[in-house]
Amino acid sequence: MKFRLFSILLVSVFLSCKKKILVPNTLDIAFQYLDKNWHDDQRLGFSDIVIKEVTPVYYDYAIENDLQQNLLNNHEASVKLNAFFDSLGVYRVKDKSGLILNTYHNYINSKQLNLQKQADEILNYWQPIEDCQNQINKKALDAYHQFSVNDMILIRLPVDEHNNAIDYNCPKIEWKFKSERDLEITATLLNKFVAEDSLSASFQLKLKSKNKNDTEILYQELDEGDTFTISLFNSWKIRNVN
Repeated sequence: MKFRLFSILLVSVFLSCKKKILVPNTLDIAFQYLDKNWHDDQRLGFSDIVIKEVTPVYYDYAIENDLQQNLLNNHEASVKLNAFFDSLGVYRVKDKSGLILNTYHNYINSKQLNLQKQADEILNYWQPIEDCQNQINKKALDAYHQFSVNDMILIRLPVDEHNNAIDYNCPKIEWKFKSERDLEITATLLNKFVAEDSLSASFQLKLKSKNKNDTEILYQELDEGDTFTISLFNSWKIRNVN
């Protein structure tokens, strides 16, 4: 009982002190939502977090889903809130909910919000990923236009410790082919496909040869003569067979 009274007293101190922190009017809508919908123990537990999460922010699925579904998507101020975060360059709804939580953490601990600094951290996190994705997109479309049906092509793929040819995800897609470890295949291009928005490009191939017969490709067993389809949005090394 005494601990409960002490907890409520601490929360009351937080709420009285936080009014001194300058909060943009639009962001204050989000803070008021949390003030209204969080009980005292929940707020106290959140304020006690010593190390805040970094981008992409994760605290708890229930907390984030509530903010995303009920505040950012289905609230009378949703349009205003989203426009505010968009103006900071923060467009992903997960990042918006994370930015709310991180600034709210400062708010209830009577610290300056550092809103722009935390928004910049989000932008800095995504920048190398977006640059990498642009690189992958260009590589995919270049390959789509470079090769013609019936071409014989050579593809080199990195292989993991499970003897499975894999792909690397952004932002780190650079790798060097090692013949003793990695997979090299040749295949005939049977058909190629690209979506109208150019966001999906793929090759249908007929496998001609593999330098490692027992190595799978993305956990798929493929043997000489098999037909398969690959997305061109990958880190693999593709060229014509000379």
